[in-house]
Amino acid sequence: MNPNFLSSSSFLLVLLSALLVFDELPQCQSFFDGYTSCSNNFSCGPKITNIDFPFWGGEARPPGCGHPDLKLNCESGKPTISIKGVKYNVLELRQETHDLKIARADFSDGICKPKIRNTDLDLKLFDFAPLPESTDITLFYNCSSDAEYIPGGVKFKCGDDEDGLIPLVPEAGNEVCNSSVTVRVPLGKFKDFDWSGSSTTIVEEALKEGFHVKYKVDFRACDECRGSKGVCGNDLSSNQTTCYCQNDKAPVGIRRTCPLGSVSESEGPPQQAGNFDPSFVYLRISALVLNFENRTWYCLLYVCFLLVYLLFVLTVNIS
Repeated sequence: MNPNFLSSSSFLLVLLSALLVFDELPQCQSFFDGYTSCSNNFSCGPKITNIDFPFWGGEARPPGCGHPDLKLNCESGKPTISIKGVKYNVLELRQETHDLKIARADFSDGICKPKIRNTDLDLKLFDFAPLPESTDITLFYNCSSDAEYIPGGVKFKCGDDEDGLIPLVPEAGNEVCNSSVTVRVPLGKFKDFDWSGSSTTIVEEALKEGFHVKYKVDFRACDECRGSKGVCGNDLSSNQTTCYCQNDKAPVGIRRTCPLGSVSESEGPPQQAGNFDPSFVYLRISALVLNFENRTWYCLLYVCFLLVYLLFVLTVNIS
């Protein structure tokens, strides 16, 4: 092989590689390997296991794997989710029916320390279970002594100084109490409830039992993605369902399916026996590096390889 040609071609390859590295470094920092990351499932506790799209959270599923408002947390082995500023314990999650059973975490230890915020849902993302299965009740706090004269209401105390009221007719508490919280509870608990009594046991049990909601996202797009061997995720810039594919090397935006087949990197021209060309080694190793799935390690490996190759070429040319 012509030494001058070898030297010039090697120099051009090194120069081109340096330009490519500087072009790749910003992507190394920002690229999200959705296929690998979102293939992991979320698990917390004995009941909530192997949860995937549209949920994300924990160490296993980073942002981009699910809807931004469907983040699951695992707190001391207990799964939780926050909806419109209120934290709920996740009691059941049935992905086949898109059903979620939740209970307000602030009522886990009784009814006296709630977050003064109603049980509201983002109706674009959730639907309440039908009303025959659940209903709303309103708990009033900081009530005056006049609450004693309201008929059809359960009176309770929080400490020595604060009186509470759970009226049969919610409007009755507005004039005698300073704050209130409306919560969803299972209706079955109140079939035999004594609204004129003073026991809050059934109310506390109902709050802990929780209620069902249906979550709704673009499941059709996810089904199409899975049918093409992709992994469902959420495009953070547009907040829409997207599809991550195994051979992704850069951000893809919104995509519904993965392309058929796999992309194979060029391995370069065959090397003839007796002729050693560093360019051939470069092309072969570059193909392996570009196929590396973890983008961070890919970038480090690519830079290290380029430096080693540059030193090798300089050594060959000097000798």
